[in-house]
Amino acid sequence: MKPIIPALVFGVLFFASRAVVAQPSLTEDLFDKQIKAQREKIDRLEKELMELRAKRDPKAEETRLRLEAEKMRLSLIEQEKLLRAMDRASRIIDFEISQLNAFHGLPRATYAAGRIEKVDAKDQSHAELWYQTDAHLVPGDELAVFRDDAQRQQIGSLEIVSAPVHGRAIGKFTPLNPRYQMNAGDYVASHVAALPKPGAKFAPSTPPLDQLGVGEIDRVIGDEFVMISFLKQTKVAAEEIFDVYHFVLQKQHIGTVRIIGVADGKGIGEFTPALGKTKAQRGDRVMIRLKDEAKNR
Repeated sequence: MKPIIPALVFGVLFFASRAVVAQPSLTEDLFDKQIKAQREKIDRLEKELMELRAKRDPKAEETRLRLEAEKMRLSLIEQEKLLRAMDRASRIIDFEISQLNAFHGLPRATYAAGRIEKVDAKDQSHAELWYQTDAHLVPGDELAVFRDDAQRQQIGSLEIVSAPVHGRAIGKFTPLNPRYQMNAGDYVASHVAALPKPGAKFAPSTPPLDQLGVGEIDRVIGDEFVMISFLKQTKVAAEEIFDVYHFVLQKQHIGTVRIIGVADGKGIGEFTPALGKTKAQRGDRVMIRLKDEAKNR
């Protein structure tokens, strides 16, 4: 075998691995485009190899090695895409766990009540609800669902699947009868006695989830800057200012963060402590500045 052939194979593999490792910011779409282009290249080489073998051309062996190298390059790209997907999934799971830990040690909801805000148009078994903020709901909690009428008929139950904001949650509905459907305005409660009396003031204290900018501090850089992961429903822009909270035994406001830049659900911001020596920590919650909470401070 001529020296140029193994050198060619080594060169292709070396630059293939360098190309994959050197592109940490590739999105899934870019990975897909790269994989498609690589498969087209492999198809061309396979066709070329068949033609060379038919002619018994001595270049067939060199083409075969190039083909094997390109197949290995494709495998590297596909593996890198899978690793990126696993990493993203791991970070999402870690963030969801932190949401549960944020409420650890707080009084649990034994007398909770609220209402269905809106039902998912694509999956009517899921809905966003609001509940009174003297309760603390976490995934796994179950509430009864009642009709908004004089009889307060129970139509099913709602299991909390996500509670990203105190006072707001996402739940999955299970009807008592297959004919029952959950509607916006239906009541949810830990039991019927928790429902408000007719005519009583009963309104949400927090805005809908799509109006809240909620996230968590991933990393603290020095004393002034923080890296933030935002929930997927959050829409955040540079120069917006959010409140920052510790959630240990109780919710503690520790300062504000001004967003400097946002990309792909991540943000970097400048932290300003509420008290002179208060420092942000990994896991602190980043939340919309609510008027009601401003009054309480």
